[in-house]
Amino acid sequence: MIKKSIALAAISFAAASPITAQLHPLDMIFNEFPSGPVQTDSYWTRDVELMDLNGDGHLDLFAANLDQDNNLYWGDGKGNFTRHLTGVIVNDGGNSRGLACGDIDGDGDVDLFVANSLNQKNYLYENLGGNPPTFLKRTDGPVPNDIANSRQAKFIDIDADGDLDLFVTNFNYTENFLYTNQGGLQGGTEGRFVRVTSGDAVTDQGSSYGIAFGDVDGDGDPDLFVSNHSDDPNSSGELNWLYYNDGVGNFTRSLVGLQSVDVKNSLACDLVDMDNDGDVDLFVGNGTAQLNQVLLNNGSGVFDTRPQSDITIDRGKSIGSAWADVDSDGDLDVILANRSPAFSSELYINTGNGEFQRQRFGPLADNTIDTYDIAIGDIDEDGRPDLALANLGAGNDVLVNNGRQWENLGQFLAGGFGIPTLRSTGNFLPNEKVKFAVSGVPDDGRVFLLVGAAFSNTSFLGGTLVLDQAGIARVFTAGNTGTDNTVTFTANIPAGGLPSAVRLGFQAWIQDPAAPAGYSATNGLRATTP
Repeated sequence: MIKKSIALAAISFAAASPITAQLHPLDMIFNEFPSGPVQTDSYWTRDVELMDLNGDGHLDLFAANLDQDNNLYWGDGKGNFTRHLTGVIVNDGGNSRGLACGDIDGDGDVDLFVANSLNQKNYLYENLGGNPPTFLKRTDGPVPNDIANSRQAKFIDIDADGDLDLFVTNFNYTENFLYTNQGGLQGGTEGRFVRVTSGDAVTDQGSSYGIAFGDVDGDGDPDLFVSNHSDDPNSSGELNWLYYNDGVGNFTRSLVGLQSVDVKNSLACDLVDMDNDGDVDLFVGNGTAQLNQVLLNNGSGVFDTRPQSDITIDRGKSIGSAWADVDSDGDLDVILANRSPAFSSELYINTGNGEFQRQRFGPLADNTIDTYDIAIGDIDEDGRPDLALANLGAGNDVLVNNGRQWENLGQFLAGGFGIPTLRSTGNFLPNEKVKFAVSGVPDDGRVFLLVGAAFSNTSFLGGTLVLDQAGIARVFTAGNTGTDNTVTFTANIPAGGLPSAVRLGFQAWIQDPAAPAGYSATNGLRATTP
């Protein structure tokens, strides 16, 4: 307790100018998991996937590497991984760029596809089951025998026949590959995939990279978006392609809309519902320091650009993206992998209506390694999405989601200006700032910020939160609180930081003659230091 008191005393508070905009709680944090083989094995990794390959209920990790053997790690459900060292799946060296996983033969386990470049054959591995499983490297049929400069791949049922088909993008102005799954017996040699050779999606030639499937036009089948990127360093880019599915796997390229006029060096792309209106919207991550794009769907396949926010203002080389509700507020947030060491990977919090705010602290913001891809999954099985990052020429990263840092404890005491509220953003990292906003404060009102290391919800004058062993961190006069009666102030975290895993309680009391006992009290906030 003495150590905590010393640390709290080191926090200095300074009054700031009132604001009228409501703060969004950037209270999500990822922490680096303690070192393991995933983090210490140094490879030129281009893609990572999280999936349960051995059927034990825990997520495993597969990494595709450039000109090196690929890596397979078994997960234990607690965040630990053990490297698998035997079998064809980890002894096939290639110029591997992309991965796809799915149950291609309907036997209940996960099979793998590896996309290779430099005119090398791609790899198709059939999972024959077991723990550890045996993988059969398929050599029959077109999938492992077609040669191109492949980049990315996805398994998806495009023709509504109940099995997974395969789409592969190819670079260097060649045609992309589409294979329909014809079914077949496990371990068979009949070549269950048939290559589609007609239609826009497989006859258009470009330098294709990213793949996104989603029901763009609301007709119940998966449409296709393909991002294109010029291999000429002096070029401003290429057109991207949007294809409409007729319901049985025939794709027709759209000739209207933003994708038909935007010339970009595009890499990452996703079709996801960003604004929670029930249709899929479009995100495009662009390279060579071009701005990324957020395009909202009006429900019929017409996309409109969103007003600028952090995600469309920040310049990077966004080559990978992954979407999940990382802060448990009901909408999808995004993590971007940026290709150049000059740009860090980034977490953008969805603030609603297709606008995103960048989180400016934590291991993602500090990561300036050349990152190519991000996989999302609950690695430690605590119900929250965690991350695996594919880094080029360095150990890969495993980042665990610790949930909301800030927890609203409720328990307020209303006053003459209604129900006062306390909000906070930021993280207790060295030399960072934690911001507090108190609403319901009259002009020139006096505000007391209480902070304590222990607290309890106590029924007192309407339900006020009482902080045990609390101290008053700051007392100040609000001044002009603006139209929303809100004031803000900051806490400057000392260079040495705070002790880890300390739980802190915060509450603001406002001098208010119209309230019981002459004051009103905000909700309480609880925070845990990293």
